[in-house]
Amino acid sequence: MSIEVGSRRAGWVRKAAVEGPIIVVSILLAFAIDAGWDRWTTRGEVRDILQGLEAEYLEHVERYEWRVGNHREKLDALTLLMSGPPALASGVQALDNSIYRLLIVGTVDPGRGVRDALVSSGRLELIPNTELRLRLATWESFVDEVHENQELMRRQVESSIVPYLVSQEVALARPLAEGAPTSQLWPSDLTWPEQAISEEGVETTYRRILGDSQFQSYLALNYTWLAWTVDELQLALDEAIWILEAVRSDMERM
Repeated sequence: MSIEVGSRRAGWVRKAAVEGPIIVVSILLAFAIDAGWDRWTTRGEVRDILQGLEAEYLEHVERYEWRVGNHREKLDALTLLMSGPPALASGVQALDNSIYRLLIVGTVDPGRGVRDALVSSGRLELIPNTELRLRLATWESFVDEVHENQELMRRQVESSIVPYLVSQEVALARPLAEGAPTSQLWPSDLTWPEQAISEEGVETTYRRILGDSQFQSYLALNYTWLAWTVDELQLALDEAIWILEAVRSDMERM
C-alpha cells in the first residue's frame, strides 16, 4: 500500500514539474497578448484622435489667418474715418466701404468638436505629449478672449454707432450695399432699390459726421477694441499653429 501511494505521489510530482511551467508560461503569454492588444488598440485610438485634431486645427489656422487679415483691413478703414473731413479726398466709395466695415462685426466661432469631445470624455490623457495636452486644455481661453472683444464692438455698434448714424440721417443702406466686398453678405440676386443707395447729399452728410467729435469718439473706442482684438486673434493663430505642428509631429512618431 505504501509503495502504491509513493508511486502515485511521484507521478503527481513529475506531472506538476512538467505541467506547472507550461501553465505559468501560458498565463504570462496570455497577459502579454492582452497587454499587446491594449497597446495596439490604444495606439489606434490615439492615431484617430490626432488625425481628427489635425483636421480641426488646420481649419482653425486657415480661419484665424483670414480673420487677422480682415481685422487689419478694418483698422485701415477706421484709420481713414478717424482722419476726419480730409478722408473725403479718398472718394465716397472708400467711405462707404469704411462705414460698412465699422457696422459689420463678425465673431469667430471655430468648431471644437474633436477637442471638446476629447476633454469632456477624459481621453485627453491618451495623448503622450504633455505640453500638447496642456495647450489643448487651455485652447478655449484664446477663443473666448477674441469672442469677448468682438461682442463688445458689436454691442457698441448696435447701441451707439447705428443710432448716431440714423440721427445724422446717414442712409445705412448705402454703405451696407455699396461698401460690402463682392460676394460678401448679400445674395448675388439681391438688388437694392436705387433710392436707398442714392448719392444725393451723401458727400455733405459724410463731411458732417467726419467732423463731429461725437462720431470721432465712437471711432476711437471701436479702434481700441479692434486693435486689442487683432492682437488676440494673432495669439490664437500662433497657438493654433503650435498645436497643429505638435499634432503632426506626434503622428510622425507613431
